[in-house]
Amino acid sequence: MTTPLGGICDVVKDRKNGILGTPGNIEELQGALFDLVIDSEKRQRLGAQARKDVGSFTAYNIAEIWLELYREVSVRAENPATS
Repeated sequence: MTTPLGGICDVVKDRKNGILGTPGNIEELQGALFDLVIDSEKRQRLGAQARKDVGSFTAYNIAEIWLELYREVSVRAENPATS
């Protein structure tokens, strides 16, 4: 359970691998958590999918993404006319 702020939506997909809630809505959070407590199948399904989905967010993969971004920026800085 999280809110759709920042980059979290890149990882958490509502009702597929987690639950996205409205920021500041305590009743919604309470209801979603209660639902997960009583619905073990949903809890297991969301958890299993979340574990699969975060596999691509390893430190190595994230470092590779940042490294590629730095390469692109440095090439543009060296050749501003082609940007």
